[in-house]
Amino acid sequence: MKLTNWIKILPAFLAIAFVVPAQRTQAQTTTVAVPQPTQTVVPTPTKAPDGTPTYGAEYAYDQYMRLGYAATQRKDYPAALSYFRSALAERPTDRYATLAYWNITDYLKGQDPPPASAPAATNYDKYMRVGYEASKKGDYHTALINFQRALKQRPGDYYASQALRNVQTYVNRGQGLSRR
Repeated sequence: MKLTNWIKILPAFLAIAFVVPAQRTQAQTTTVAVPQPTQTVVPTPTKAPDGTPTYGAEYAYDQYMRLGYAATQRKDYPAALSYFRSALAERPTDRYATLAYWNITDYLKGQDPPPASAPAATNYDKYMRVGYEASKKGDYHTALINFQRALKQRPGDYYASQALRNVQTYVNRGQGLSRR
């Protein structure tokens, strides 16, 4: 059959293929259940005690964040810190809860000692802080040691790796300048 004949019957073939859908049998049809992430739902009353309407059940994270912001506006910073910490417990990697928590923590550091229930600094945090302080003072040997320790605490950590590379660059440039 010539190519021109194929071109003539191609539109008819395509029309039939798209108009008449292929029928599927029950054996051909598959259903895949996709697991949905679960979140804690906190029941809330339909009306708040002050008479303002609420919108039914609310996710715990959302409630903690809302309460934390409200406590911040009231300047009740210890309560805000507690709410933001609870929001972080619900979603540990959430950017907004992390920022809110550390903003309140930094604010409280300037006023009162942090509450006893605040999370203790990890060894990684201590090593990174000492490394940054040492590099600011120009003590690159101490900085190298502490960034290496931090990297042992969290292997492959971007920040510790980058800090280590930065200090090594400072040391190598300093040695290169002293050789001249």
